[in-house]
Amino acid sequence: MKQTDRLTALISLITEYYDIRNIDKTRQLIETAVEWLELIKDDVNYKLYYYVTYTYKLNIDKQYEQFEELVAEKFIPFLQKQRDFGHLVVYAKMLAEYYESTKRYKDSVKYYKLVTKAYDHIANL
Repeated sequence: MKQTDRLTALISLITEYYDIRNIDKTRQLIETAVEWLELIKDDVNYKLYYYVTYTYKLNIDKQYEQFEELVAEKFIPFLQKQRDFGHLVVYAKMLAEYYESTKRYKDSVKYYKLVTKAYDHIANL
């Protein structure tokens, strides 16, 4: 099994454990993903794996300023450029929920609208 395949599976587990709020297991898996990222730096999907891993890492470590900067300024534009609407739905929604939880409703609405547009693109594929 290739290292990228292992990392894809690991990131799927990170997502699942995060979704069920098992933060300790999520954190443990993220530590492994960070180590594995070093092994695939030349891979075409490195940026995607990096952004996904660090989005969860910064969020669960409560490094919200860095989380917001990474997701809003780098990850979402990257996904838009790649036309990766599936991931765009997930991470724009995560950012919208973060803004909503901090009572930044205008920013929240902006990203919920982006989620809706991404769903529209998926529906029209």
